[in-house]
Amino acid sequence: MRKVSISRQRGLSLIEFMIAGLIGLILTVGLVQIFVSNRQAFDTTAASANVQETARIGTEIISKAVRNADYWGCVDNANVFNNLDDTGAGYDADILGFGSGLEGADNNADGTDAIVDGTDSITVRGTRGSAGITIDSPMPTSSANLDVTSASLISEGDIVVLTNCQGGDIFQVTKLPPGGDKIQHNGGNSVSPGNGKNASGCGTANCLSQIYDVGASVLLPYTETYFVGTGASGGPALFMRTGVLSGASVGGVQTVELIDGVENMQILYGEDTNGDGAANAYRTAAAVADMEDVVSVRVSLLIRSSQERVLDSAQALTFNGTAVDGSDLRLRRVYTLTSTIRNRM
Repeated sequence: MRKVSISRQRGLSLIEFMIAGLIGLILTVGLVQIFVSNRQAFDTTAASANVQETARIGTEIISKAVRNADYWGCVDNANVFNNLDDTGAGYDADILGFGSGLEGADNNADGTDAIVDGTDSITVRGTRGSAGITIDSPMPTSSANLDVTSASLISEGDIVVLTNCQGGDIFQVTKLPPGGDKIQHNGGNSVSPGNGKNASGCGTANCLSQIYDVGASVLLPYTETYFVGTGASGGPALFMRTGVLSGASVGGVQTVELIDGVENMQILYGEDTNGDGAANAYRTAAAVADMEDVVSVRVSLLIRSSQERVLDSAQALTFNGTAVDGSDLRLRRVYTLTSTIRNRM
């Protein structure tokens, strides 16, 4: 019987080793490419979701503010008398003047303020409800205290609006007399800036413009400015600056960062030039002849992703007629909303 000898493998040849290494390298490169591609797709998807969420919140905030602007109960702002003492300490006409329900500023160029240069800002004013507080006893005179259904939500020093369908009065609460739900609106320096216009000529500074009957509403006024500034992250953000109309700092302002990632805001105002209740032309704030004729507002927001380098190359994008610098490889999109001022329709 023939004996078969089996030779043992003693190792790999250089050629075999090089071929195995090449195959492994090809597989590794393929896996890396798959990982990089998936990571790029994930980053782009996350950036897109981030931009969409920022735009959704930003447009909702601004559209709501525009819709509700210039509400003064069932009267126009022109029929609301401002009793606040414009010579009193702490009086700021921008906060306490309540001159217009809507104002705008184009292309900020003041490098010393908090607003990003080249962006627009919008200011809205009006009133909000105060849990249904109304007068429940007729005023005997225009200088008398107000008997109201409840004064629990009102504090001394608050700025309030008293309104019916014939007119309205803005005044500062000087005291909440004990023994019932009453509101006092005296003149003098008990609060700042205080009252002092004497609209009805009754001989004292605490007269209102009319004698109010049962059912007149007590409302809470507000002044809000929306603008693009530098946020806590160091990047651009949408801000709201609101007037302080209660407490010890009446007439001051509070600034709140609303949402990060709003890089620019440009605003056009729909002006009703023929009185039919519809906008005939959209113009910048400087080109509007009379802001009282504006019935709608068109706002364009340039939104950017929070993360850099999510794109393979710089995005080609134009905003407000100017090319946007996309060298940081962020994802950017433009969102435009048009909202009517429902209290002017």
